[in-house]
Amino acid sequence: MSSRSQHLSGCAKRKLRAQREDATKKMSGLLDRFIKLIVLTEATQYYSNVNNSNGINEVDQVSVDNSFDNDLSSSISAENTSPGSLFKNDPVHFIYSKLTLKEINLIIQLGPCQPCPDDLSQKHFPFDKTSRHGHFNEQWYSRVLPDGSTVIRDWLSYSPTLDTVFCLSRMLFAGHNKHKVVTTWTKVGYSTWQNGRQNIMLHEISNIYVNASKTLKTKKNSMPIIPALEKKVGKKKNNGNFKDILLLMAPHLYALSSHINSIKSQGKHVCSFISWERQNQLISSITEFIGSTIGSDIKRSRLFSIAIDSTFDAARKEQISFIIRYVSHSSGNIFERLLALKESPVITRESLFDLFELVMNREGFDWKNKLIGQSYDGASNMNAVDLFGNLESIYSFIWCSKKRAALFREFQDKHYPNMQKKSMKRVATTRWESHDAAFETVLQKFDAILETLVETRRNEGSGDVKVGSTIAGFMKYFLSYQFVLTAYTFKKIFTVLSPLSKIMQSVDIDLLTVTNIVETSKHNLNFLSDDDNIFGNLYEEAQSFINKSDYEFEVLRTTRIKKVPKKT
Repeated sequence: MSSRSQHLSGCAKRKLRAQREDATKKMSGLLDRFIKLIVLTEATQYYSNVNNSNGINEVDQVSVDNSFDNDLSSSISAENTSPGSLFKNDPVHFIYSKLTLKEINLIIQLGPCQPCPDDLSQKHFPFDKTSRHGHFNEQWYSRVLPDGSTVIRDWLSYSPTLDTVFCLSRMLFAGHNKHKVVTTWTKVGYSTWQNGRQNIMLHEISNIYVNASKTLKTKKNSMPIIPALEKKVGKKKNNGNFKDILLLMAPHLYALSSHINSIKSQGKHVCSFISWERQNQLISSITEFIGSTIGSDIKRSRLFSIAIDSTFDAARKEQISFIIRYVSHSSGNIFERLLALKESPVITRESLFDLFELVMNREGFDWKNKLIGQSYDGASNMNAVDLFGNLESIYSFIWCSKKRAALFREFQDKHYPNMQKKSMKRVATTRWESHDAAFETVLQKFDAILETLVETRRNEGSGDVKVGSTIAGFMKYFLSYQFVLTAYTFKKIFTVLSPLSKIMQSVDIDLLTVTNIVETSKHNLNFLSDDDNIFGNLYEEAQSFINKSDYEFEVLRTTRIKKVPKKT
């Protein structure tokens, strides 16, 4: 994505950089002064309230704030005459600063910089230097929801100094990523006004924005309560989050306050319901009630489908989720409910089926007769016949060992002397693009991988039974028709979906381009589905791959149908 600064000369860029640095230094001092005055104001208000109780007149809080605003405005006017000097929240003041926690809180309080044309000295937004003479539109400060209501984009901050827009959420909470696409909304600024509306809308649905926005909104909501929490923690010992929150809210809720006072007066003779055991019992009761309600709805709907997904959590434990989909018997609406979440250290096909059967029996579902659809997205051992599970395992086995990784690079030079070396790719749980890259590497460097396994077994297998057993399992799977046919089937699918996946996961995409590529991908998938020769062609490609290899592959086993003679 191009930015406006790319069209400037070198001299102009240096002047602009110097102007930014100068503005940053000046604003840093002003921020410190502002924070100090906030502390002074709070102290003044506190002592004013104390004095009021003793009959002393209250200090005029408004005059203090107004005097500071006047002092700040006069300081900015005397030191800086740029357009941003009129706006204390202009992003140019802090885009290159390493902000402290107090400065972040101050910027959150100021909010985004969203001036109207009448607020600018020229009474309009500047035009860019392109042939279309585009400019920023104040209507982009808000968006219209499907129900017709209007919502202010509290993350979109316009810089009058740079004539660019920034994402306030990502500037404060997205970290320090130096990638060009990421820094567009945090350091450089976005100014391609011709596609402004579409790209702003696309930015709102990006993962990095959503995460930063959640952090910002959580910070906003917690700012009023944090000083009170710090005050409580400073005076008393830490009783745990749940008890501390109860004690904090008790003065504002009569029923809760009465209950806590009763506990304090009667001690252990009263049931408190705030111990950790009672908390867990309450959570279990709520879980059981919700589960029984969902179970009753599903039983009345008669038919249902289920999706089983697996992923690693933050503690590196494999979590299996069971999501059930059904049509409500009373309203006819479609519902998706999380039925269960189970931890499983083993995710073989047998263990996943045992978990599924356990959940179904616990809820009392007649799944053998009422289950009409199944999905195993992400559960690699139920999907693609262990393909992606084995790809992830061989990545860990080879690439997480310096000695084996060195062997892999050495055998690449031996088998592919005129080709670029490749590293093993891991299979991410949320990006299909990583699946494509992982098995594409295995197919392209197949002989080098197998020779690495053979050499590792020769060097380590005799002394380590586990290593020898692991390599034997890899050799049995990768030297099978089952692996090659499955890999070439997914290779054909990824040929269609990988370009779409890459574009959909980029930040600077154009909505019209995405729409065209989605339609093209749908057309190509339908073409593959309607092609009667598709599996014949896949078999020929797989057979060609096997014929080029010097290794012997295990053929597919066929099951012969047993003919039972009729009873006479």
